[in-house]
Amino acid sequence: MMAYRSDEVTNAVVLEIGRHVTKCGYAGEDSPRALFQTKAVAVKRTTSDAEKDSGDVDMEGVSVSKSKKHYFEPLQSLPKSKENEYDFQSAVNANGNIDDWDLWMETMRYAGAIAGFSEDKLFNDSPLIMIEKPHNPPGHRAKIIEMLFESTDAPAVFLGKDAVLNCFACGRTTGIVADVGDTTLITPVYEGWAESGKGMLRGVGVECIQKHCIETMDQLLNRSGSNAAKEVMPFYQAKNEKYEKRMDSYHSLARFETAVRCLEFLSPYSVAEYGYNPSNFKHIPKLPYMLPDGTEIQFGNERFEFGEILFGDASGNLKTDDAADKTPSQIREAYASEYAELLEEESSSQSSPNKGESKISKSTPNSSSGVEFSTGTLQNMICESAFRCDREQQAQLLGNVVLAGGGVCVENVVDRARAEVEAIIHTHTPGWRVKVLSPPVTERAYCSWLGGSILGSLGSFGEMYISRKEYDEGGGASIVHRKCP
Repeated sequence: MMAYRSDEVTNAVVLEIGRHVTKCGYAGEDSPRALFQTKAVAVKRTTSDAEKDSGDVDMEGVSVSKSKKHYFEPLQSLPKSKENEYDFQSAVNANGNIDDWDLWMETMRYAGAIAGFSEDKLFNDSPLIMIEKPHNPPGHRAKIIEMLFESTDAPAVFLGKDAVLNCFACGRTTGIVADVGDTTLITPVYEGWAESGKGMLRGVGVECIQKHCIETMDQLLNRSGSNAAKEVMPFYQAKNEKYEKRMDSYHSLARFETAVRCLEFLSPYSVAEYGYNPSNFKHIPKLPYMLPDGTEIQFGNERFEFGEILFGDASGNLKTDDAADKTPSQIREAYASEYAELLEEESSSQSSPNKGESKISKSTPNSSSGVEFSTGTLQNMICESAFRCDREQQAQLLGNVVLAGGGVCVENVVDRARAEVEAIIHTHTPGWRVKVLSPPVTERAYCSWLGGSILGSLGSFGEMYISRKEYDEGGGASIVHRKCP
């Protein structure tokens, strides 16, 4: 089979469709051109609509209904008069796998339109690097390749694992990657290959931190003695003179957006660099923050609890000012339990792409997904995942710990992670050197996209693509398992 070759110098398109954010742009650039929320709104479907779509079933047993129009960036595009006619949906589920293939295709078209492609010639003459999770099931990988070649004009496609690309973004081919996004995923990467059966997953990430931020802001608002509402108003409600509240799903999404802005403000102050003990932080100066409605609240040591959700002592002995508040460990375990229940619901409602294939194993590290479910702290997961690898690999992996994802877009997180991992490692191997790497704070949320941008700009990378000719002559979508292992 012939490797992909282009007569013209054409930049590859790098695309990542995550659970919350989609990134799309050209290889060789420093940032994605399209960066938007994956969550969209769609017209509510009646029973008759569902019956019309019930006959559409595609390969691998994955159901694909007739296309229906979705609208992205709902906080800006959804008018109040129409909100009761729409549902909020996301193409990617809590597991990190594709849940709605129609919406996934529409998300890709929307990203392509922002990048400058027309809908009828999507990715025309531009090879495509699609970023995936390391535990993406084989059936889903084949389905992705099939849909890309059948529904777009891309001349060649490559599926790249985000953990490997995170390493490339930091100039490494070996390392242990901690990706803190919607969940926390730990993946060892050795010489450019993600190690199978050694990864760890925890159902705690950005969403958990944002939820705790919302709860903390509500508590501080009530403590301030203000006559304002008992909960923090999102921006859309504060701008409305009548303070009218919109439907619950829209209101909840807007409150999460408020939490995002608050966390961005607190970024330089929300992680204790060398450990957190509330008794040592009681007298720190208060940090004022202005809420959307103009009310001012004061953050004391509460701001350090957001980082402790990732690093907090698993024994649960960290106490907050208010005895009724949950400890960071209790918060982490509660959200991990909710995530486990969500995975069980998804597994019972959907059949696996291949019979007998497990999506995520909670207790078996050597399952087909290669991921074990965990409720431990970030530093414990990093060390445990490294120790599952071969002995001769462990020192090199721990010497290149890579932090990526929106959950680590805060100052001091690199120093704190290094200190916590060293405290564990040096108890029995004091000679090992621990080094933690991460892009600048502003680039960590799309670190894997940067790695794809670097990979796609290499002149020798053309041999790695799956060309359209190889797809047509080499047995169809199953070629992905040979060329993109």
